[in-house]
Amino acid sequence: MPSINAWLIGLLLLLASNIGSYFYGSHVEKGIQLGKQATVEVKKLNQTVDTVVKHSENIVSDVIKNNEIERKANEDYEKASAELRKARDENRTLVRQLGGLRIPSSVCTISAGTNGETETAGTSKRNEDLTGTIALPKQIDEDLQSASDEADEFIEGYRTLQNWVREQGFYGTTVKKP
Repeated sequence: MPSINAWLIGLLLLLASNIGSYFYGSHVEKGIQLGKQATVEVKKLNQTVDTVVKHSENIVSDVIKNNEIERKANEDYEKASAELRKARDENRTLVRQLGGLRIPSSVCTISAGTNGETETAGTSKRNEDLTGTIALPKQIDEDLQSASDEADEFIEGYRTLQNWVREQGFYGTTVKKP
């Protein structure tokens, strides 16, 4: 028959194993709960990642679309500017062939040598001056044409910018040249 010590040792071992099982089971249950929480968190993160990926794809698509619109706007501007320069050169050649920019001589009634006095038809000894035209001085001619060139370039830049805004869908349809 076993001794009382053996019974006590057996009883202690049984008690220790039950206590150990209780704490181990509690630990495993906490691990399972943490695992479930982690699974929920991972699902939320996956949804967030999917949303970020979709938004990133939309952004990339928009950037590609905007780059294409910008490229087209730049090409249109360059083409329009080249056409504008060509027309301007042709017009300047024609103006030079016709004697430059001119104004009616009747506008120029004050002679530089008369101290502001008004000339009459007989003063210049040429009656046709009052009914004809006179060429503008070269500097004034060049300044007027330069101002006209700047205005044309500005208008073309404005038209290109306006078309770009409309291509972006902000308002209306594109502007055609008159």
